[in-house]
Order: sequence, then structure tokens, then C-alpha cells
Amino acid sequence: MVSTPSPPDPQETAAAQQALNKETAVTQYELGATNQITPYGGLSYEQTGTSSSGNPTYTATQTLSPNQQALLTGSENLGLGMLGVAQNQLGNVSDALSQPVDLSSSATEDYLYGLASPEFNQQWDQQQAQLETQLANQGIAVGSQAYTDAMNNFGQQKTDAWDQLLLSGHQTATSDILAERNQPLNELGALMSGGQVTPPTYAQTPQPGVQGVDYTGLVNQQYQAELAQSQAMMSGLFGIPTAILGGWAQSGFA
Repeated sequence: MVSTPSPPDPQETAAAQQALNKETAVTQYELGATNQITPYGGLSYEQTGTSSSGNPTYTATQTLSPNQQALLTGSENLGLGMLGVAQNQLGNVSDALSQPVDLSSSATEDYLYGLASPEFNQQWDQQQAQLETQLANQGIAVGSQAYTDAMNNFGQQKTDAWDQLLLSGHQTATSDILAERNQPLNELGALMSGGQVTPPTYAQTPQPGVQGVDYTGLVNQQYQAELAQSQAMMSGLFGIPTAILGGWAQSGFA
């Protein structure tokens, strides 16, 4: 007796296909998880557990060579040390920022006076001594009108020279005052840059290509083949009586 084949169970077919897909995925990962060894370190893969769905879980471990590890450790320790110094400098920075910056004319003049007056006064004192010697050699007595006029003229030249120094040095004094104020901030920034955290780098998960098995397609092809075979057999069986009947009729009534 010829029977029509039962169609495949969708749930069973899907479950079998899922199992094959899982096996293919695991195979793909395992083929790509090749341990690597370089002069600077290595990369190794290891199955370290199983997920809640039953899939294997892996861990990629990066290691450094002894020299590279020493460099990394030293760099991290240096960064921590610099960060500690930076924390200690916060008080100095706070004190510097708590004072307003005075860039007034009197402030820049005071700065220039403290910076340039020693050399300036020494230079003009030498010129005054030379002038006094010159006047004495010329027979001009101290207290005379000629002596007084010469010294007044010298004093005016000295005042004009100082005013010119203040005028030309105002911008320099302003830049220097701002630089002194920003110095603690610059030092703090440099120290903090040495303690920055380096984000970790991760190895790329292996993605080799392995062709999966089309189990669902194979099951459907087998079912279609069996169905076609069954239909062909049934068509042949139902065709026999007709042929026999047709032959008998022709022979009996011919």
C-alpha cells in the first residue's frame, strides 16, 4: 500500500537547524581564536565558562613581554606620582587664583621698577659721576648756576629715559605678570597630563567564514522527493485498471 509521506515537523526542523547553527558558530570562533606571540607580548584565547543559554564563553587575554610590562608599570607609577604632586599643588593654584590680577599702570610700573631699576640706576649713576668729573675739569664749581643747569638737564634726561622705559615696557610687564599668574596653572596641567588614564585596547573577536548547513532546505528537499515518488507510484497504480479494462473491452467486442 502506497502512503503519502508526512510533512516534516516545523518545530523539530527548526530545533535541528538551530543546533547546527550553534555548532557552526562555535566552530567559526574556535578556528579564528588563534593564540598569538610577538616580541612585545601575546594574545591567548580560553574557554572560561558557559552562558545561561548553554553557549560556551571565551576570554581573550593580552600579556606583555617582561620589558614592555616594566615600561608600562614604570609609566603608570610615574603618572601616579605626578598626579600626587598635582594634588599637592592645588593649594598654590587656589591661592594664586584667589588674588585678582592687577594690570594697572601703577602695577606695571612697580613691576618694571623692581625688574629694571637696579641696572637703570647703576647706569645713570655712572653717567652722573662722569658729568661731575667733566664739570670739575672745566672749572665749574658745585653750586654755581652752570653746575645747577647741567645737573638739572641731566636729571631731566634721566626722567625722560625712565618714562620711555615705562612706556615701552608696559606690554612686556603685562605679559610677565600674566605669565607669573598662569605658571602654577601650567605646572598643574603638565602634572595632571602625566597621570591620565590610558583606555584599554581590545582584541577583535575572530570572525572566520564557515558555511553553515542548510538543514531546513535539505529536509524540505527530501520531503518533496518522497512526495513526488509517492504521487508517481499512486498515479501508476490507478492507471493499471484503466489499461486492463481498455484491453479487455477491445478484445471482447472486437
